[in-house]
Amino acid sequence: DTTNLTAVVENLHASLDGDSLTALKSLEKTHMSTLSTGIDLTTSFDASVLKKSVKKFATKAEVTVTFAKVAAGGTDLTGVDLAAVATNIHSNLDDDHLSALQQLDPTHLATMATGTDLTASGVDVAGKLKHFATKAEVVVEFAKVSVGTATADASGNIDFSAISIDTFVTNIHATLDEDHTAALAKLDPTHMATMAAGTDLTASGVDVSTQLTHFATKGELASAYIDDGGASVDIAAIVTNVHTSITVEHTTSLKEFDPSHMATMISGVDIASVVNIGHKAKVAHSYKKKGDDIASILTNIANIAVADLATMGGQTLADLDKIAATTDLTKVHEDGAHVAAIAAAGGDIDEALALDPEQRKALAESDDLASTVGGGGNLSDHASNAHGASQVQDAATALKGSMPQNSYTSSTGFQAALESAISVANVLLTDRVISSDSDMDNMPEIKLSSLASNGYNTELIRLLAQYGALGSNGSALADAVLGNSYSAFNASLNLGTLDQPNVSYYQQFLTDLGARALGKEITGSTVTSVPTSNIEMTTGAHITFKPNTTIDASDVLPDGKARKIAMIGSAKDMIIEGDLTITNTNKTENNVVVLGSADEIHIRSEYSSSSTTPEHFTGNPDVVNLTYTGSNAAIGSEDTMRLVNVSMSTGGNLAIGTLNELHIGTDVAQSNSISVGTGGENSDPDNVYMYANSLIQINGLNITGRVDDVYMEAVTINLKNVNFPTTSEVVLRSRDGTIGFNQFSNPIIGGVNFTNVKHGTDVLSIGSFSGKPGNWATTAKQPNGTPKVQVIDF
Repeated sequence: DTTNLTAVVENLHASLDGDSLTALKSLEKTHMSTLSTGIDLTTSFDASVLKKSVKKFATKAEVTVTFAKVAAGGTDLTGVDLAAVATNIHSNLDDDHLSALQQLDPTHLATMATGTDLTASGVDVAGKLKHFATKAEVVVEFAKVSVGTATADASGNIDFSAISIDTFVTNIHATLDEDHTAALAKLDPTHMATMAAGTDLTASGVDVSTQLTHFATKGELASAYIDDGGASVDIAAIVTNVHTSITVEHTTSLKEFDPSHMATMISGVDIASVVNIGHKAKVAHSYKKKGDDIASILTNIANIAVADLATMGGQTLADLDKIAATTDLTKVHEDGAHVAAIAAAGGDIDEALALDPEQRKALAESDDLASTVGGGGNLSDHASNAHGASQVQDAATALKGSMPQNSYTSSTGFQAALESAISVANVLLTDRVISSDSDMDNMPEIKLSSLASNGYNTELIRLLAQYGALGSNGSALADAVLGNSYSAFNASLNLGTLDQPNVSYYQQFLTDLGARALGKEITGSTVTSVPTSNIEMTTGAHITFKPNTTIDASDVLPDGKARKIAMIGSAKDMIIEGDLTITNTNKTENNVVVLGSADEIHIRSEYSSSSTTPEHFTGNPDVVNLTYTGSNAAIGSEDTMRLVNVSMSTGGNLAIGTLNELHIGTDVAQSNSISVGTGGENSDPDNVYMYANSLIQINGLNITGRVDDVYMEAVTINLKNVNFPTTSEVVLRSRDGTIGFNQFSNPIIGGVNFTNVKHGTDVLSIGSFSGKPGNWATTAKQPNGTPKVQVIDF
């Protein structure tokens, strides 16, 4: 049919340009036959259809020659299996590929084929060709964005003369890797156009590499959802959601993870919530930079609640890096989220990271976080207040749960009393940081009269005990001290009807506190008699003294005849970070300053039995000085106390006590000293008292000053490198009153153990003592006839 033949010739003439003919000239008839398979130019006289068919044939020819040249390493195609190359090109390039490739000239094709020899042994031909052709599709879609609305000719060619298509090809070839194109290959040109929308790579100042990576990484994320969606997946919806929700900040992190990681991240996350994958990626990225295992990272970020994830995702990568640096990966869903919440509310992230984890939790979970943090003020104070309130609320909840059912009713008034007690407890149990005397003004001062005047105070005692502010035996102690009406727990009582006028009354309850009872010679002495009305306590939950703090006790302990006690008491831990000085212009010995903790007292920082113990517990740190310029001082804790290179000085007597163990010094830190009687006026020489329930262990202690008596009591007393003053009468009281020498590392339990212990210049040895277990005494005596050292039993 000459008509058909004429149409074919005319279409070939119109469609084959010089580049096409140059390529076809390099092929044999058999190669052309392979590339034309499936194209019948005689069945249609639609010019546009014929032209497209011819162009596809010609484009496959150009691609075949391009890859043949790569295999040949030049333009001489001798030795290249053109038939195999042509067959592979024909089998792997679809219409979308060819529509894009036909927009490019041979130099562009050569750029994108660089480094890919399809004839090399083991090469994934289909994968390489898909990579090549998908890059071409991306070139065309981004070029369309740059030239705006373009009208294609009959062959689908668009006029890109207004832009440098060479630059597009070069940038896209250099940026897109095979993971990118394997993902993008699942999308058709309309999907790519959706994700390229709004990005003109030719615009002034655009970061081409970042934008291309952003585009390609969105493609990888879309691919993960496509693979997860099954046969009926809505690709257009996936692409649209990814494009509108995922930002450059997200893809900056997403690109750090391979497709298998993305597949893990999207598990259980609906495409409508795909922004959460971006948030996950940001958090995961920071932990990856930290060096954590990726599998562990993905497991742990899956634990972050959706609301918390949005908050964390709203932080900058720099701030997330800070969170990762200081927050254990297994705590990212808790502690990491708390830091982010505080920062999102307007708090400084560095200040948030400096807080204790429990403080962070309490502040982050408080109902008015935004107004609290946004209202200004010290973040540490806000956190301390929230922490105290949180713990008090927890204690109150536990207390309510333990109430008899018939007590929690409006008729008993118990509920109202408890709620009132909570508000007071929140004030009393706020964490406090003290760096100067002015900080003391913000701490509540408590006297028995102020508590006894309120009707809800027995509920407050219960709440304090539940919180732990009275120590681990607080509830038993309160029951014993306040009697049957209190322990019955079925009505609200006024503390004013139960208080006693003198501290001597309360000494009988030491065993309920967990201590040993005092002997009759002490409980019956007027020395220990102080009116309860003359006791004042300044309190907080956790109390921290910053280094080089000085506070003045002159106002609370003024000169006069009345005996008074001023106490700074923590319901939980007390930390003395460095030198602490308490001054008092009153030098008479009618007063005592007490530092007390219902939990632990730490010097410098908290002690831990784990490998995280600070170096100063194992090394030899600089000495911390604790000084009271008035008269008497005491320091006490419920739990173990460790004094490492600590120098204590008081104007009068000094007492140190713990309901657990007392450790002074270590193997290497032996610069410990006690100096008493340095400032008191018109008094006898002063005394040193040490008490521990189970163990007093001292390695390196020098006791000086106007010392009269030294008294130590514990089940076991283990002393090494201790110097008692010549003037002192020393009483060492242990469970059994036995003595041992030079076995510091293996002491006699229940006894008193001496290793290089001196009284004055005399080194104590077995020969220094006479007597029997339970009653040993040195033969050397003081001028008044009292033995210089005695060892007695309980």
